Amino acid sequence: MSRAPLILFLLIIITGCTASESNKTLVVVLSVDYEDLSLSKGGENLEEILAMLDRRNIHSTFFILGATAERYPENVKRIYEKGHSLGLHTYYHNFPIFSRKDAALIGEIYNRSAEVEWELSFKSPDAFKADIEASRRAVQLALGREAEIKMFRAPSIVVNWANNEVYYDALLEEGIKLDSSTYQDFTNPRAYYIERGVVVVPIVAFESRLDNHRKSLSLANKSARAKVPFHLALHPQNLGPQELAELEDFLDVIEAGHEVTYLLLEDVQSYYSAM
Repeated sequence: MSRAPLILFLLIIITGCTASESNKTLVVVLSVDYEDLSLSKGGENLEEILAMLDRRNIHSTFFILGATAERYPENVKRIYEKGHSLGLHTYYHNFPIFSRKDAALIGEIYNRSAEVEWELSFKSPDAFKADIEASRRAVQLALGREAEIKMFRAPSIVVNWANNEVYYDALLEEGIKLDSSTYQDFTNPRAYYIERGVVVVPIVAFESRLDNHRKSLSLANKSARAKVPFHLALHPQNLGPQELAELEDFLDVIEAGHEVTYLLLEDVQSYYSAM
């Protein structure tokens, strides 16, 4: 389906789904997990994503692997120089899991071996904190400056199910002020909340949701009604030309159906606190 008919189709859907004029305001947050895990994937689709963000005058937060910053420092520097903000995503995509019990739980959720999950885990808060330090240093070296980096996202958002208390204590000890590793709970929707001193901004959807436009639009409308950000987390390796076109179509539609404000992740707390 070409873009114009697709947009028309989605506009018909959103017209039926949008509730009332009072729910037309929608805050949209886009964040990106830049986590190329092999040398053959360095910067895959990154140019196109940056061009799309430029075109639409949107600034995003990029959560970057330390290994990616080490391999492709020029990409990290370009992201930062374009006005996007930076967060950490561990060095090699390991999990902040500190017990075999949690590793087994994550294995069940992702249909993987508990032993595999345990091998991918930090196993102790100290190991996790050392990784944060190494990841921050890799990003700073890529930038060529001692930039403050105070945001974090856990790989595979494992903290939705693992030991959160130890996790947030470790983040705070390492100077992380904002975390975005949990799903929005629409039974108790919150634009943000504080967990052991760390500001938490939940995720509403990943780019995989764009395969089902009706569900994506439903989540956007639900976010508008609940007065929380529609926070869409993206992965460059999953955003080829077709997927990027679908993303732009989707943004066109929500902009047509709502009064959209795009926010950086770190601005969510101040925006909603002022309301």
